[in-house]
Amino acid sequence: MPLLVHAKAAAVNSGRNAVAILDIVERDFVFGVRTIDETEPYLGVVTEWVDGQTIDHIVGKNLEPLSTKEALRILTQATLAIGAMHELGLIHGRLRPRNIYLNDAGEIRVTGFGIDGALFGVDGKSKITDIAGIGDLLFAMVTATWPSGPIGALPGAEILENRTLTLPSQQRNGVGEAIDRLYEKTQDGSITSTAELIHEISLANASLLEDLRSAVNRWTGHEVNWHGKDIPRPHRLRAVALAIVGTYLFGWLGWQLMTHNFLNTPASLPSRPAVAATPTSSPTQSNTLSATPSASADVWPTIYATPVDARDYDPFGDGAENPKLAKFAIDGDLETAWETIPYFTNSWSQKSGVGLVVDLGKRTNIRQVEVTFSSPAHSGTVFISDDPEPDTAKATVLATVSNADQVHNFSSSQKVTGRYVLIWLTKLPRNQFGSLVGGIAEVKIGL
Repeated sequence: MPLLVHAKAAAVNSGRNAVAILDIVERDFVFGVRTIDETEPYLGVVTEWVDGQTIDHIVGKNLEPLSTKEALRILTQATLAIGAMHELGLIHGRLRPRNIYLNDAGEIRVTGFGIDGALFGVDGKSKITDIAGIGDLLFAMVTATWPSGPIGALPGAEILENRTLTLPSQQRNGVGEAIDRLYEKTQDGSITSTAELIHEISLANASLLEDLRSAVNRWTGHEVNWHGKDIPRPHRLRAVALAIVGTYLFGWLGWQLMTHNFLNTPASLPSRPAVAATPTSSPTQSNTLSATPSASADVWPTIYATPVDARDYDPFGDGAENPKLAKFAIDGDLETAWETIPYFTNSWSQKSGVGLVVDLGKRTNIRQVEVTFSSPAHSGTVFISDDPEPDTAKATVLATVSNADQVHNFSSSQKVTGRYVLIWLTKLPRNQFGSLVGGIAEVKIGL
């Protein structure tokens, strides 16, 4: 029985954006329904309950398309859900607007894995089929039509003569070239994986921002010509003289402030020499100086450890949080970063957080951990552990922060010893697309 086989295969998918199959009843009887033969056994597939509305209901209700920004946000989440299925070796095969649920929190869920294809037939049996289906979802969201005829509450797109492919901009005014390019690439086979599709979606988002920036520049880039009154020569000479006197006075005051306040540093403000020379305590050699560290650690330059590895840490989710990006947190380049996947609420889908583990290669005395985030407003804790899979209930806490600046120094008055440093994020900032995304551009371990 194809439906039973496909349902069992799809039941292994536990991704957070996929509607889970909870139970499969292979043979049972249904009573009390007039249209069902009570003597005939039926196959039952039980899925979890899903709140929200499907895409066809949202855009088909008033035939109003979604904004491009919102469409790309939803498309990103749908792509991640389909990608998780592909990693399990499974194909959806029949993506339609009714397969995408959107709830009040902005989270999406994908349904129909294994079931819709078995019941209604598949569009194809390859990953490229699903990528084309994701592209059709984009078309539906930005045009409020379906590219291959009417479906559900959506009318069919107008088929243009002498065109093998109708583009979204040909159906709805205001759809930009970036959306057309993205849709065309999903249909012509040039995108072969969901990872490539995520990259193309990010390029479309960047193009939208660039278009907006260009528009702002056009609005504000006009030239202003000032036509003032002609000032008499005596007045101009008086103004020049006053400017010269003022410049001299401000320069003299600045020099006095600098020489009296900065060159003669008060005792309350520690200087930062490599070694501080302080008198010895010997009564017989009261004028002898010895090179000893100051009581304050501030006089010593910070020495940083060299990490040997960094990896994502998602023990309460699906175990993966953009693992290929983890190395960018220790590459010494602030232009690259490890980022979390997008979330829509800080409830984390029942997770307590996600993080990044930095491996120092051996047990090390750690004084501080300087983290450069990709943006401010992160919250979290730095743990030190000898366990490569740190338990946040048992690992040693170095420091905690709430709504941190973009660069934050997690430090302790006492050195903490361990091999692994876990930067555990419990609250993420919201990005320009409305999603909650955490990011770490660089981690520096101070000894």
